[in-house]
Amino acid sequence: AHQVFKVSAWLDSRRTFFLNAMASFMFLGFVNAQKPAYESRVETTTEGKKLKQVWTEIENKCFETYLDEASDDFKGVHPYQKLKKEVTVCKTLLKEDTRRETLQDCTRRIVDFAQECSSKSRSAAAGAIRGGSRD
Repeated sequence: AHQVFKVSAWLDSRRTFFLNAMASFMFLGFVNAQKPAYESRVETTTEGKKLKQVWTEIENKCFETYLDEASDDFKGVHPYQKLKKEVTVCKTLLKEDTRRETLQDCTRRIVDFAQECSSKSRSAAAGAIRGGSRD
């Protein structure tokens, strides 16, 4: 009976060890799952400044187009106004969130508005040429 007690105690200690080990392993798996994946960041002192400069240059080009096309007859929102707001939002975002993916999305939206701005100027120029040839 003494031998059975020793084996039983030994089994209990092993079971406790394995249960503790399994719980620790599961906890580590949980903790690793909660850890955010590495995300590439933009260095604000170098790349961030360059991004701001590029965004400002794009904004200034569109502003020139906006001034050239200014008309009292124009209805709606000019692409420059949307671009200006997006640049402001992105510059603010750059102060808080330096993830590369976030700033790439910002740049993509800015470029989309800039293309809209330049296509609007081309369509306005084409309309002026067509309008001029009809008069």
